[in-house]
Amino acid sequence: HQEMRYPGRVSGSTLFNPDFVQLARAYGLHATRVERTADFAPALAHALSGEGSALIVLAIDPEAITPRTTLAALRAAAARGQGT
Repeated sequence: HQEMRYPGRVSGSTLFNPDFVQLARAYGLHATRVERTADFAPALAHALSGEGSALIVLAIDPEAITPRTTLAALRAAAARGQGT
C-alpha cells in the first residue's frame, strides 16, 4: 500500500461504484447490501435459500486495509519509519 512509503500523499482517482444491488436486480438476481456484521448471516441464509444467483454487497470501513491493520496504523508506522 502506498501509505507505507508515502503517508498522506494520496495519488490516483476517486472512483465511485454503481449501485450493484440495483444492477443485479435488473438482471433478475436476488441482491442485498449488508452494512452491519449482524445482518450478514440472515442475508447469506436468504441468498442460499433461493433458486438462481444472488449477490451480497458488503459495505466495509474504508479505513480497514486488512482485518489486522487500518489506514491510520499504516500512516503512523510510516511516519515512524517502521513500515508494517
